[in-house]
Parts: sequence; C-alpha cells; structure tokens
Amino acid sequence: MVEKQQEKRIFFIIPAFNEGKNIAKVIENIGNTVSYRYKIILIDDGSSDFLASEVIKSFPNVLVIRHLTNKGLGEAIKTGFLYVLKECNGKDIIVTQEADNTSDALILDSIIEKIAAGYDIVVAGYHSGGGKIIGVANMRKILSYLANRGLKNICHIKGISTYTSLYRSYSCALIKKAFEVYGDHFITYNRFASVPEILIKLSKLNGVKITEVPGALRGDKRLGKSKMKIIRNIVDYIWLLVKRI
Repeated sequence: MVEKQQEKRIFFIIPAFNEGKNIAKVIENIGNTVSYRYKIILIDDGSSDFLASEVIKSFPNVLVIRHLTNKGLGEAIKTGFLYVLKECNGKDIIVTQEADNTSDALILDSIIEKIAAGYDIVVAGYHSGGGKIIGVANMRKILSYLANRGLKNICHIKGISTYTSLYRSYSCALIKKAFEVYGDHFITYNRFASVPEILIKLSKLNGVKITEVPGALRGDKRLGKSKMKIIRNIVDYIWLLVKRI
C-alpha cells in the first residue's frame, strides 16, 4: 500500500461507457501507484452494463456521476471538470485517463510530479521519442499517427507530438481559468475530437507550460473492443483541423 502524502490532492476524471470489464483494474492501478490523497470521479456515460452500481459496491473512494444517456466523451469530460472545480484548490491536480485500461500506469507518477514541479499540462506521449502503441491494429496505428501529425503541423504546440491522448494531467488552476475564459465554448465536441480541442484551447492561454512524457498505449491490456469509431473520428479531426479551433 502506498503511503499517501497530504499537501495536495489528485482528482482522477475517468469517462466510461460500458467498461465494466476494465474499470476495476484501472482503479486498482491508481490505488497502487499514487502517493498523494486522491479521489476518482467516474463519469458513467449512459452505460448499460451496470458499471456504476458495481463500482460503488467495490470501491468506496470512487464517486460515480451517471449520465442517463450516452452524451459523448466531450460532455463526460466537461461533467468531470465542473465537479472537480467545486472541490479543488490551487495546489491540486487533475488527471484524465481512459476507462479501458489502456493508460500506461508506469508513467502516472511522472505526469503528476511534473505538474507539482510547475507545469500546467502534461501529456502522455505515444508518438514522441520513447512512446509506443501496443496491441492495436496496424490501420488504427497509421490513422493515429496521421491525425497527430496533422494536428502537430497545424497547431504547433512546442514539444507536443500526441494531441489525441486523453491520458493527461492538468493543474486545477488552469482548468478553472479555461472555463472563465471560454465559458460554454471550452469543450464543444462531444466525441474524441474533444481531446485535442481541450489541449489546443488550453495552449492558447497566456503563460501555459506544457510538456510531454513518453508512454505506451496498452491496447493489449484492454478487455473487449475499443469504443472509437474510426471513420467518424477521422471526419471530426479533419473538421477540427479546418476550423483550427
């Protein structure tokens, strides 16, 4: 058991849709890794696999916020952010990650500690030097590479090669500022394009420090199929590039 430090809290926001087979392992990995006090906010986005009730029974340190219908990833992230902003202070840290056990637990400490050291956003870099994608079909690897390359070439966030990874850490102060600046226009995409949208909009705020930690997307650890609809997300990413936020 990891001894928990007291000076700050980590708020994990985990959007989930029918991930009952994977979510317990995700929560266990957090408990076995994090040395700070933490709270997990699981956004059950209209699941039909009884995800919420099972998690409540098994893990008392998890708060489940349930959407009665599937609203999409963007709305789930927004729900999590707005809840956390009611509780967090300037020292606290937010981590967003996948519910399907593909987030690399080995870099969790690193993405947290870099926020503690003064960065505002830390991205898990699957396309950076040392990053990798494991257990994912070659076609999806290629499409992921092309999407991230296109976003990098157009958006030019210094040092960032991975725009589409949900697995990130943020300072609570930055997320609060984003809602103050953008309001209801902070997160406008409901599907996976909301992930690069958030990063790009945050990068435009004054004085934001962003870095990337090489990590692995562990598709081999996921039970069941990915919820990503490839063609739909290609269209969303193209539209995101056309608009340039």
